[in-house]
Amino acid sequence: MNSMDANIYLANYYLSLLDTLSSKAKLYLATRLMDSLLKHETLAEATAEAEKDAAFHRLAGAWANDAEAATIASVVRDGRISNHTRQLASFDE
Repeated sequence: MNSMDANIYLANYYLSLLDTLSSKAKLYLATRLMDSLLKHETLAEATAEAEKDAAFHRLAGAWANDAEAATIASVVRDGRISNHTRQLASFDE
């Protein structure tokens, strides 16, 4: 018997036990079951959001070489090309 069959069997067993309860008791039980499901879902969403935040914070500021701002600015400035005609490749070839 696989776990799905076992779960269905248990659910049917409990349903037969609970069938004798009053309507008020059944509503109370249904409310408690729904609350437990919603709590579990909310907890799962909070855990997933916390994992996303942790991953983002691990990546924040992670560079291959932590060069200073002045060094980065000089590399950008030196890489600029001005007063040159660009030779564009044709896509028709």
